[in-house]
Amino acid sequence: MFKKPDPRSELLESLPLFSGCSPRELEAIGRLADETTVPAGTILTREGQPGHECFVLLEGRADVRVGRKLVARIGPGEIVGEMALLESEPRTATVVTKTPVRTLVMTRPSFTAVLEQAPSFARRVMRTLARRLRTVQSAA
Repeated sequence: MFKKPDPRSELLESLPLFSGCSPRELEAIGRLADETTVPAGTILTREGQPGHECFVLLEGRADVRVGRKLVARIGPGEIVGEMALLESEPRTATVVTKTPVRTLVMTRPSFTAVLEQAPSFARRVMRTLARRLRTVQSAA
């Protein structure tokens, strides 16, 4: 019997962070993450505070600040907040939405489960962290 495509899986597959994920991995991510929409001006993460969830932007834009310095402008497919979940350390940046944002939210247990069930996603997260480290090192 023909299975109807899951709209969330199709959306995830279109984002670079999830490219390379198998249909099974996309299904696991969709099952373990919650989707929400927040208005412009919403603080997703606050520097120095504990982190209990991470966010993958599906639509919209946000600014990333360390102290008062704008360090990045992010959009669909970008993940924020994952470092606090990986290390159990305080947030390293404040992320504020600039437009209304549709996002996937993963708590620590769901993020850990996604990393275990979706190795392609885990590799993309590692690449994202490596890219950020290189950016910081080149700015120093």
